Amino acid sequence: GIFHAACNALSLAPAQVLHIGDHPEQDVLGAQNAGMPAVWVNRSEQSWAEALAASQAGEYSRSDASLVQKREFFTCAQLTELLDPLKR
Repeated sequence: GIFHAACNALSLAPAQVLHIGDHPEQDVLGAQNAGMPAVWVNRSEQSWAEALAASQAGEYSRSDASLVQKREFFTCAQLTELLDPLKR
């Protein structure tokens, strides 16, 4: 898939690449299913359950909500929130 293609292009393992995106299913679940850590940019400050349900209402839904409930990911409302941890 696209996540593994990006890793191959960078000559990095999926665990070495941080994926940042705003779509619960396509970004967070997609990255995690590929073995990447993920950051969910939640600008609307929805709960995970609300955002995932909204994404699954679309025709491209293909994930299982129970899968992500067992996984951890970072959440931020603004990309600038990621700067402080990166400076450390």
